[in-house]
Amino acid sequence: MLKLSQSQLTAIENACDKAFIVRMEKFIETNFPELAVEDTITEFIESTINIANGYNITQEKDICDFISLCCVLGKDFCIGDQYPWAVDIVNHSSVLDGSNRVSMLLSAANQHLEDD
Repeated sequence: MLKLSQSQLTAIENACDKAFIVRMEKFIETNFPELAVEDTITEFIESTINIANGYNITQEKDICDFISLCCVLGKDFCIGDQYPWAVDIVNHSSVLDGSNRVSMLLSAANQHLEDD
């Protein structure tokens, strides 16, 4: 049986986090080139991941979708008055699962964008 120390697990986790950020940088550069400013893209991704985690959005695919929503609607789309449907979804206490929350956000955002 393979046993890893806490420091080894932390190193693996940090490496995975960095690799995900690099993939997200490439994703944004490809899909949202107007947002791909080198000085701020990593900071944008890291802060958006922290926001997503605060809404219990922790799976990479869900975080990627959340980042996409932030790219389209603005980083603060889940707060304030501009998108009340988003505020309702992220603050809805019965939606505890991050994947369900992202799915609801994507559906509502698509509806909103179609209505505009």
